[in-house]
Amino acid sequence: MPIKISLIGAGSAVFSLNLMRDLCLTPNLYGSTISFIELKALATGSKELLLQLIMMDPWTRSEDQARALMEEILALPYHEEMRKHYL
Repeated sequence: MPIKISLIGAGSAVFSLNLMRDLCLTPNLYGSTISFIELKALATGSKELLLQLIMMDPWTRSEDQARALMEEILALPYHEEMRKHYL
């Protein structure tokens, strides 16, 4: 049965490659979708994917808290390049 697998912080290229190989060779996962959330957030410049990452943290209590944290981080003066990337 196909499922969606989201990998967060999959580590090094070697680890990620080995993990992908293992997932692809698992017959029960045929047809499943694998997403590397951090890479996708960076590649797309998606604030929503950044928000999803913050929401997965066990210390996050609400979406409002997560959005406020994300905006606070992006507003820091030394994050100008990141702020421009995640419009």
